[in-house]
Amino acid sequence: MRFTISREKLQEGLTAVAASIPAKTTLPVLANILLETTDKGIKLSGTDLDIAVSTEVMADVDAAGAVTIPAKKLSEIARELPPAPVKIAAVGEQRVTLDCGRSRFKLLGLPRDEFPTFPSVRFNESWRIRSGDLQQLIAHTSFAVSAEESRPILNGVLWELRPDKMRMVATTVIAWQRWTCQSIRLMLPQAT
Repeated sequence: MRFTISREKLQEGLTAVAASIPAKTTLPVLANILLETTDKGIKLSGTDLDIAVSTEVMADVDAAGAVTIPAKKLSEIARELPPAPVKIAAVGEQRVTLDCGRSRFKLLGLPRDEFPTFPSVRFNESWRIRSGDLQQLIAHTSFAVSAEESRPILNGVLWELRPDKMRMVATTVIAWQRWTCQSIRLMLPQAT
């Protein structure tokens, strides 16, 4: 694998995926970001096995491939790089070199095979909502989510999607909140 990317695009991708990387983990590969080449550039992926985030950024790909790189180390390096093109090359499945200006870094990654696979998501069944309406739904229900560990069923939000409206419901048993948004356009398959 070998590609060239701008420092800004690399940081953009790392920032998007960084939230899904756990601070402490028993599986070493979860502390890594998966870098894969695509037709348009590179795809960066991260997961803590509960949340999976993947994003694609533009890059000039010279050779196809995939490798995982320690997320924290790569983010620290990218933050300190000069504003110049970044060349990343993987030698084998684990050795990665990063060149930018006069800086050169060698990182040890893990094979792509060890990284967990993401479930496939079909985006042909979708819905649209204004971001302000979604923010309002979340703001009006998230405070009522229980933090009590003895009743895990209450540690979330019920999110109902219907053809004419969307509703979120949360409760702490003491407080309960329901909020409905009418200005939604759902596009659901007929079988639903």
